[in-house]
Amino acid sequence: MPTRTASPAWRPHTLAFVADVEEVSWRTVPRPAPRYLDTASPGQPSVVLAFAQPVVVTGPLGLRRTVGRTVERVGLRLDDPAGFVAVVRRCRTG
Repeated sequence: MPTRTASPAWRPHTLAFVADVEEVSWRTVPRPAPRYLDTASPGQPSVVLAFAQPVVVTGPLGLRRTVGRTVERVGLRLDDPAGFVAVVRRCRTG
């Protein structure tokens, strides 16, 4: 299965490979998994992005963080998770 590289900046084509986005709480936060990257540590993520296909994530200083070589879901801690989810869903549906 081909992989894509996630860009640090949101671009219109980036949303094409976002399969789902959901707001999560401490009760619904995903458990650690091989293809899940929690960027909110040491806190809890407020949003989880799920990709339509695995991606390679590039971190600070250009380091590639791969979990099982690719990542399928990413946990993020955001100030306005509901607003972010609404915008991503609106952009995905056109």
